Amino acid sequence: MPTLQGHISFTVKFNLTLNKLSLQFSSDISSPDIEGITAAFDVRQPDGLIRDGNTASPDVSWNGSGFPEFTLPLRLASDGNPQRGTYFIQVSAIATGYDAGIFSREFNYQFELPEIIIAKDFDVFTPALSATDETQHDVQEYTTNTLVRSWQAEIPAGVIISSASSIDLAYSGAYYDSLYKIYFAVNSTYTNDMYSWLTVEAGRGIYFEKAAFIPPAMAILFSWLSALKLHEVGCDCGCSKSEYNKALALYKLIREKLCAEDTDCLNEMFSTFYSLTHNGAVWQYTNTNLVIPPYDFTTGCSGNSPGLVNTGTVVVECIIGNTAVVTGTVYTVSGLTNGSDTVTSDAFIDKRVRVVRGALTLPGQDPGDGSYYYTKIPSANNIILNSLLVTGEFIRIETIS
Repeated sequence: MPTLQGHISFTVKFNLTLNKLSLQFSSDISSPDIEGITAAFDVRQPDGLIRDGNTASPDVSWNGSGFPEFTLPLRLASDGNPQRGTYFIQVSAIATGYDAGIFSREFNYQFELPEIIIAKDFDVFTPALSATDETQHDVQEYTTNTLVRSWQAEIPAGVIISSASSIDLAYSGAYYDSLYKIYFAVNSTYTNDMYSWLTVEAGRGIYFEKAAFIPPAMAILFSWLSALKLHEVGCDCGCSKSEYNKALALYKLIREKLCAEDTDCLNEMFSTFYSLTHNGAVWQYTNTNLVIPPYDFTTGCSGNSPGLVNTGTVVVECIIGNTAVVTGTVYTVSGLTNGSDTVTSDAFIDKRVRVVRGALTLPGQDPGDGSYYYTKIPSANNIILNSLLVTGEFIRIETIS
């Protein structure tokens, strides 16, 4: 009587999404005899647990077109993944008119998926917002057969999707001052380099949120610095100027990067600058859900403008200040050509104007040294800063009706 021995086989697949072991039985017996074959599996997992099959109650049989896949749950290790170690699997098959046959496979399973790594590039200045899958998906001793990615990002304006390694977070061509809720999923299949019959199927995902914001203009940054300076000037003994010095140094660095249109790390610098100028507070920002416009990299970087590192005329629209903080506008002197640099504005021409230097008191009050450092030239519609002003000093320009 013919035998099934030598005419049966099976493949092994670990489904890491469902944590199941899938076994695909096969035979090279010709039809119609193949249709009478039934089979049962014995499985021993690394912890020694044995699952005994019984051909009297078979796991697989012909279904009209082939043998269906047989699956069973995997016992998991403490990390939630299938146990690593030695697996032993044996199939027993019977068929009318044939002697029974058995076939077994033994292998050492050491598959381990790498951690998902997502790079989030949120340049709110250009603007350009994106996320990139930087995961090293290859697994040692396995060949990657397929790798399918999917992204979905949600903001109030709508949904952005992608199947590439990166997702551009533009919605209808624009980036938004919004909280981006992003889900990334990846499905992959692998074949063992030693055993072509051993495969792994993995599906996993990660969810994260990241906010984008409309970055404050340099004028706003300077207003934060101005408020901190006013606070420290008004302090008596015991007040430390270290925070102001740190903030001033960071402000100069931020300005240099903005003027060079170098956006690298600016998000983090803005947050740190806010903390330095707001008594250590974390920047709490409420999203507007409006389109983020390209940042104005020019205002404050040409002529003698915000930060004042050049010489020449300082147009008032280009001087950084915040009139909401004090009655007059507060500025920091940096690199002025004393006695010749000017401040120009039509708004000043019909009023008495003074530039107060040194220890700033309340707006409108004499600072005590009797010094108002300005020269008003109505015909030229400008104010010439006094030659006693030096780099790094703090001044306030007031209009007095």
